[in-house]
Amino acid sequence: MVKSGSNRDEKTVNQKRSEATRARLQKAVATLTEQQDWPEGITSRFNRLCRLKFSGQTLYKHKDLWHSGALKP
Repeated sequence: MVKSGSNRDEKTVNQKRSEATRARLQKAVATLTEQQDWPEGITSRFNRLCRLKFSGQTLYKHKDLWHSGALKP
């Protein structure tokens, strides 16, 4: 989407949605970690986050937040 002149610094709806999703995912990972409910394996993490209403597409788009090496104790 091309924006005109003065609106170039404004975020698009999709950018805002993506940021909100990242924040929600970060919070979910932090909460699971704090509760000592963060699975060790990638598949287990994926499945656990899907049960929290994250889609597979969303998880892989933001895999830097939860995939292998995302959180180190």
